[in-house]
Amino acid sequence: MKTIIYAWRFLVRLKSYTIINIVGLSLSLACCIILLRYINSELSVDDNCVDKDSVYGVKFVLDGVTYGLSIAELDGLDSMYVDKRYISGRAQLTILEQDYVEYEGERYIMNGIVADNEFFKIFRYETVQGSLSLDAPDAALLTEDFAARIFGSENPIGKKIRYSNGKDLIVSGILKKPHCKRTIDFEIVLSSRLTDSWERMPMEFIRIDTESAVEAANAIGRIPRYLNPHATQYDTRKYTFSLIPVKDIYWEQAIVYNTAHGMGNSGNKLQLYVFAGMCIMIFLAGVINFVNLYMVVMSKRGRFHTLRKVFGAGKKALFMQIYAENALLIVPALFVAWLIIEITNVPVNNIFGTELSYSWFDLWISVGFLLLLPLIVTVYFYYRCQKEMPIFSLRTLGNTFTGSMNSRMTFLFVQYLLTFILIMLAFYFNSQLRFMLNTPPGFETKDIIHAELVYESRDYNYYTPEKIKLRQQRVKTIDKALDECPDIRSWTASPYYIVGFSYYMGFYNNKNQTVSAVPSMVTPQFFDIYKLKLIEGVLPDNIDSQVCLLNQSAMKAFGYTSIDGATVFCKLIDDTPLPVVGVVNDYYSGHVSSGTVPTVFIFSDTNRGGKYEIACRDGRAKEVIEYLRQVQKDVYGVESFKYSMLEDKVKDLYRNDQKLANVYLLFSGIAVFIVCLGLFGISLYDIRRRYREIAIRKVNGARMKDLYLLLGRKYIATFLLAFIIATPVSWYIISVYSANFVVKAPVGISVFLFSFLLVAFVSLATIVFQLNKAVRINPSDVMKSE
Repeated sequence: MKTIIYAWRFLVRLKSYTIINIVGLSLSLACCIILLRYINSELSVDDNCVDKDSVYGVKFVLDGVTYGLSIAELDGLDSMYVDKRYISGRAQLTILEQDYVEYEGERYIMNGIVADNEFFKIFRYETVQGSLSLDAPDAALLTEDFAARIFGSENPIGKKIRYSNGKDLIVSGILKKPHCKRTIDFEIVLSSRLTDSWERMPMEFIRIDTESAVEAANAIGRIPRYLNPHATQYDTRKYTFSLIPVKDIYWEQAIVYNTAHGMGNSGNKLQLYVFAGMCIMIFLAGVINFVNLYMVVMSKRGRFHTLRKVFGAGKKALFMQIYAENALLIVPALFVAWLIIEITNVPVNNIFGTELSYSWFDLWISVGFLLLLPLIVTVYFYYRCQKEMPIFSLRTLGNTFTGSMNSRMTFLFVQYLLTFILIMLAFYFNSQLRFMLNTPPGFETKDIIHAELVYESRDYNYYTPEKIKLRQQRVKTIDKALDECPDIRSWTASPYYIVGFSYYMGFYNNKNQTVSAVPSMVTPQFFDIYKLKLIEGVLPDNIDSQVCLLNQSAMKAFGYTSIDGATVFCKLIDDTPLPVVGVVNDYYSGHVSSGTVPTVFIFSDTNRGGKYEIACRDGRAKEVIEYLRQVQKDVYGVESFKYSMLEDKVKDLYRNDQKLANVYLLFSGIAVFIVCLGLFGISLYDIRRRYREIAIRKVNGARMKDLYLLLGRKYIATFLLAFIIATPVSWYIISVYSANFVVKAPVGISVFLFSFLLVAFVSLATIVFQLNKAVRINPSDVMKSE
């Protein structure tokens, strides 16, 4: 207790350095904790899995393109096969995107899954009410939010809801919201016994307890096999498969997109590495700043520790004294850091695009900082104290750290280096984001609505000839309503939207060479909606004629320079080659950095699919949305429908880039502030220490500019050296990050120049304040105090 009191009294006397140290460290810890919490939330996806290391999904790859998850055993001879002897558990899932249930005449759109009881042995879910059993064919498990949306405050257990296939379901359980993020989000779980024929193929999670069995299965999966071995003369497609652990599925964007596009969540591992690197740099900047300023404290504290050593203080007492001083600085800094986190919780969640909720991980972070940080710093300063001889320390009036100024400048150099790297990366990420957002996608985006207007049952057994006819009538009613709307310029319907579609197939050119390209079944309205420019040829007058168009990338992939004599052939579509009658401009169907994809446009005179692409007349989008809402009410008895504006959808492609740019810009700004705090504290001590020298030089005729140069040159040299080293390091990091980008912003000199000017301006403003005060001192006042 006496040691703590001594330490506290000393820190109070040095309140300026103490406050600077606590503020700098608290900002650094707050940034680090926020980044660590985000990284942990990403790494904890699907933590409700029983064992993420031994539970696998089956990754299905067709002709080199990932198509998502499938089941482990389709056909033991021809298709994916995993030896049953090694499977200790398996759960099949069927995705129900944009399905619906009805209750008391009201329709509720939902995303659901079809599963069995094995699913809850693979994944841990708890119930708020009811049970997890799916033994009954009509059993339905609802999430808390979806149950509240339908029933409000009523008890939902035992309530009847009607599924889209006309069958009644009994609510048997309410699922508690899991503590972690999920790769696949859902609002309802239906029993696999409800029906035996769904619109989609199932996927499967299997539990395998031996690595050798996994390796054996993957060895089988690496051998390419025909997808349709009984008709290889028509279908030459080949597939491979592999077992992928549940813990890795979230990071496979292609798997998530193709398995559950509207329900899936995926992460970016490269971006996570970038955030981890940022966390390390800010932590180092904060700790170095702490050590640097504490070194000033130790310089003033040196004589006290030396005298204690002379009068017999033991090593343990000295160590505990230094540890107490460090702990008294770190504890309030950590408290302030959590206060900052609490205050900024809402804006931080908005920046990261996720809710960073409190968990046991937060406690472990705090305990780790409280135990390890004071210990690490104490060991360093204890070693420095023990290194100096007491007689030498007394001779230097207690300054135990005779070379401390060199050490402080070295630490300042490292801080500058880290800050420059952060600032340069922040400028580049923002430059890349602006570049992508300002790059035209190659098609019209203004006042275009993407809407899902057809909501029908996903149960194939539901459809009788009469019900199929009723479904067709409902679709025709929707189509007719769109034709009659005066605010709609043009519209079409297809299985996929123009953005995000990447289903590749094997085509042949007129030399019988195989070309991988994206097939797109389109109507003539498609080109009108998006105002795609026809570069060569014309649109066909007769839609019944079997012809196609290519984009520029497809022309290059097929090896054509002109449409004269150009043909495209795909055995799965038609037995005869399709003449190429036109070429349209390239456009970006996804992230700009991925480049354009070769696309074959195959004409059709009818709309296919329930995804409507609607071009509104200028400024009439709101009116069209209200019109569509009324159409939905008239056709399906529900006003809600899923829609998005294409402009927003294109911007959403860069949501992760926006997050990365914002986080780096914010945290690099904080890093600059931390460095300035350290610079202020160091210069405050260093320049005041040289007041006597300044006074003597002024008496001997030194001019103002000479004093400015004398006092500031080492800071300028440190600053310039850090910039020179940080520039190639930052360029290398940027090159690695953008190595796989097909289209990317150039790494111009402006990235480095703006970083230099920003840090230089802030640093000079900090140091000039101290220099200006020093060079204007009155020599007589200094001499009197000496």
